[in-house]
Amino acid sequence: MPWRCRTVHGSDAATLRSPPAAAVAAVVTGFIGATAEGVLTTLGRGGSDYSATILGAAVGASEVIIWTDVDGLLTADPRLVPNACIIPEISYREASELAYFGAKVLHPKTLRAVMPCGIPVWIRNTFAPERRGTKITPSGPPNDGGVKALTAISDIALVAVGGPGVGGVPDVLGRTLAATAAVPADVLLIHQSSSRDDICLVISSAFANRTVEALRREFAHDLASEKLQHIMHDPTVALITVVGQTVGDISGIVQRAYSGLVRENVRIIAGARGSSECSFSFVVPQKDMKVALAIAHEEFQPGRGEVASASYETSLDRPATWCYGSDMPSAGGA
Repeated sequence: MPWRCRTVHGSDAATLRSPPAAAVAAVVTGFIGATAEGVLTTLGRGGSDYSATILGAAVGASEVIIWTDVDGLLTADPRLVPNACIIPEISYREASELAYFGAKVLHPKTLRAVMPCGIPVWIRNTFAPERRGTKITPSGPPNDGGVKALTAISDIALVAVGGPGVGGVPDVLGRTLAATAAVPADVLLIHQSSSRDDICLVISSAFANRTVEALRREFAHDLASEKLQHIMHDPTVALITVVGQTVGDISGIVQRAYSGLVRENVRIIAGARGSSECSFSFVVPQKDMKVALAIAHEEFQPGRGEVASASYETSLDRPATWCYGSDMPSAGGA
């Protein structure tokens, strides 16, 4: 028989804000919740952080401090970029982009509750409390521009739907996205080649084979009539994302990214600006991910904080973004 939550105390925020009968410290099991049917369950990765910001917003807290096992949000993964720094302060939008594009330190939904009321959120290290950590505020530090951080994700695949007749296929983009969503696979990036012969999606490699199968079923008639010539995927790619308040200036970001990478013979396969206009992502060969991230980090030199001392992880949680970029190379795999 499943355990079920009791509703003795209710969920009214006013109850949370009412003063206690005595001086107490509330201890909340932030990673435990309930399903729509009331069945007790866990919230998954980042659940406690999400609960903390919800509670902070509900009680009108002056700030929320998330104690974790890293020094704060970092300018890059220190396992790939040893001189990555702690970011002293960052805006809600920038922090959200970092979370969406791979920073496991912060769950993508964590900031949603505090955004309407402008409550600052701190990321601090439980094991190094003397370190300042990262402060996340509505607009970031004043007069702050430039690149704040970069992320890299390797467990992705580039799925290509293409052929010279792709323009004549009815609602090819809508059908591609619908079939992909039904898998279900989250789309990190959408790219159409400059020749308009290919539509490419960046998704988690775990869903690549199922996505290709779903797309081949969806476009079976178009493949048979040769309006489409191929639906395939390339699992040998990686995604680098540049995050910062002024990253919306695509031309400058692309030019600077290209200049550094071309010198090291690293090819940018596709590029995309995030919907928030404070991030730009580009796809590179997976074998070049580490060098591409290091080159971009050196080029943009993000961060003004301490050198990081803890590990950093990446994940895939990003919804679709519109993009543009160079032509898709010949995809490998099936």
